[in-house]
Amino acid sequence: AVTSDDMEPIPSVPWETAAAQGPDDWEVIFFSGASSPFRTWFSPDIPSVKDAFLITPPFDITADTTLSFFHTFALEQGFDGAVLELSRDGGQTWQDLHARITEGGYNGSISTQFGNPIAGRPAWTGGDVEDSMRRVSVDLGGLAGKNRMVRFRIATDISEAIAGGGWYIDDFEIIFSRDCPLRLPDAPILLKPLDGAVGIPFNDPLTIDWTDVANADRYQVRWGATPDTTRLLVEVTQSSSSFPFTEIFSGQRVYWRILAINDFGPTSSAPSSFVMEAVDPDRVANEMIGLEPGLTKVERDAVDFDRDGILAIDDLIQAVNVSNQQQ
Repeated sequence: AVTSDDMEPIPSVPWETAAAQGPDDWEVIFFSGASSPFRTWFSPDIPSVKDAFLITPPFDITADTTLSFFHTFALEQGFDGAVLELSRDGGQTWQDLHARITEGGYNGSISTQFGNPIAGRPAWTGGDVEDSMRRVSVDLGGLAGKNRMVRFRIATDISEAIAGGGWYIDDFEIIFSRDCPLRLPDAPILLKPLDGAVGIPFNDPLTIDWTDVANADRYQVRWGATPDTTRLLVEVTQSSSSFPFTEIFSGQRVYWRILAINDFGPTSSAPSSFVMEAVDPDRVANEMIGLEPGLTKVERDAVDFDRDGILAIDDLIQAVNVSNQQQ
């Protein structure tokens, strides 16, 4: 499997940027020297201390995982530089991937003068913005495990900077032997009940269905009385579920949505809604005085509008009003 991002027309991977010192100035720009075709990530070379990061989301590494990207750079030779690092603990600590680079490795080291945050370390340094982009390949197999993160780190000092210089990164790619999504799931589409359906019966099982989507490990069904639908009904791995009618009133409009989830986070469907049937007021009255036909338990709960466990005249009046509204 392959996860890739060419930044066209915008990044497809949800990158994060940050800075420990100086400006957080990573951005996607138009660059005529891009590998394919026009846009790259870019952070400029500046004449002050900067320690800025472009960070991947967490992903799993298998025994045969490789990472590659194309880049070019123009950084003050020996004083400003760039490195590639990996974290195995959610970004608490980072290790340099210098020893894992199999193609396009570092070409120098950084001076210990002038306060560069990576002083004394091997790095990419020097270069020219007119240079063609070069491929970098990294063997990550020896770092196998879950929730790894990679960051591109540019560090500058208080001395000079290359005018118009910086670090350009394009065509990022991770190749692995199994599905380890580096992106959020796609958004589910709700299939059943149809949006706006009216008269859903209380005594028939109600199955809700939605589409299976790429990169989803599990699904959450959320519902409520408003389109916000923040209440969790159930979490499942399949794309269907039954809907219990507890705590739902006669004639109530029920909003629901599906969250598709992986280790990366959730993606929500658009909300949909259906309207429950209006329980027959005559049967409500029969239930109150002990005549048949009365109500099933779910119907009785649905017309107990004040939730006090007792059917009273106010509940009957409300049942009549709901029935009239649905006719």
